[in-house]
Amino acid sequence: MFDVTGEIWAVPLSNLEVPRVHRPLQWVPLAADQTVGDPGFHFPVVHNGMDYLLSVLEFLDEPTARDVKYAVLHLQAGTEVLLKWPLARRNWQLVVEPDGEGGICDEAQFHRGAFRSIGIAATRRLLKEELGVAISNRDFRAINALAEYRNRLQHFGMAGLAAAPVAAVEARAVKVLDFLLDFIHNHLRPHLDAGDTEHVDEQMELVRAGLNRVKALVEPRMERVRSDLADRADWAVECPECGQFAMVVDADQATVSCRFCHGVWSSQDAADAYVGEVLKTSTYESVKDGGEPPVVACIECIEETLIPRAAVAGDPNGATARCFTCDLIADLVLCDTCGVWMYEDETGMCDSCISWRLRD
Repeated sequence: MFDVTGEIWAVPLSNLEVPRVHRPLQWVPLAADQTVGDPGFHFPVVHNGMDYLLSVLEFLDEPTARDVKYAVLHLQAGTEVLLKWPLARRNWQLVVEPDGEGGICDEAQFHRGAFRSIGIAATRRLLKEELGVAISNRDFRAINALAEYRNRLQHFGMAGLAAAPVAAVEARAVKVLDFLLDFIHNHLRPHLDAGDTEHVDEQMELVRAGLNRVKALVEPRMERVRSDLADRADWAVECPECGQFAMVVDADQATVSCRFCHGVWSSQDAADAYVGEVLKTSTYESVKDGGEPPVVACIECIEETLIPRAAVAGDPNGATARCFTCDLIADLVLCDTCGVWMYEDETGMCDSCISWRLRD
């Protein structure tokens, strides 16, 4: 074991993987003198959430593989706890997932923790409906990506993750922690009592300091990526793995790679990953209600790897067409007649429709 200063108290068994002793944060102990049998062994919900955040920043300081695992698990847990707290203060029933027949636990069961909590999508919806708190699509994507990392760690040991998981996790963690800083200040504090407010303010000083250290690792790396990309930097696509605008196409090799986390995909896999992880949709979901497919055949190379509305560094709102095979970069419009994507033209019609019209 080790105390909050990092001093080792006992020598662990030699056949166990020993957690690295983290030193960068001066912890404000939550229950330093408590033991499990003490009546006072109690971690209030908000204290628990803040404790998770602080542990994340400890784990991401020069992380080992084991540290990365716990950073993901703790950050996801802390995010869910803190996002749900304002809802629970409004009405505890809001954070309870109904059973198959629509029933929920009683209040006594709730306070014992004998219930199933709502998921993050329901939390986002209820925050908007009940409290007027909107979580942007970009922040929600970062939180969802974190949840997917958590699931893969718990069930598959991160199998299938692109190369350099540490870089990807750090980048995702920075996005989520950045979001949480604003959420805690603007939307969590108004729902705290005086004691919790004091505790959160103390812990937030440590969180900000720790986040600055993690940012100090992520941001210089991203600056190097932008420098390496040179005049292509503005056209780098948002990476589905780490969320950084660092994914570029190698048309000669028909591959797509992220210069930040070093993930590599085939053109088709990259298009599929982008649609699923960045756009958070599918062809079926997009077209079932009359929308446009998120990935189509490229107007240049004919491969079905064209994202008509991609988010790139120079246009993060997503209005630039990118092909993940031939690296087409263009502003495209829909043909007024047949609805295919085309270069903008004063006629408003694609070449095929113009030819058809001339034959008439």
